[in-house]
Amino acid sequence: MALRAVQPIHRGSPTDPAPGRADGTGYTTFPDGTLPEVIDVVRVAANLFAAGQETTVRLLGATLLLIGERPELQTLLREHRELIPISSRRHSALKLR
Repeated sequence: MALRAVQPIHRGSPTDPAPGRADGTGYTTFPDGTLPEVIDVVRVAANLFAAGQETTVRLLGATLLLIGERPELQTLLREHRELIPISSRRHSALKLR
């Protein structure tokens, strides 16, 4: 496997933004006016990413538990698959085949 060279991070400035930046969030500073180190920004981003995954897992787990404990809900969802948002799109696609 070939290794590629790592590109240096372009910090830019508010008047010379780095390519792909839509706003000034990359220039948020600490109260003393200094920019955070890249690793500090990466740690915050990783923490937010992990937190988002946990809430999604909890939501899906609670949903499956609720459906599993309520047979009438299972019957309703089996008879009316259009009530399941992703199911209705997939069901329509299967009819086209």
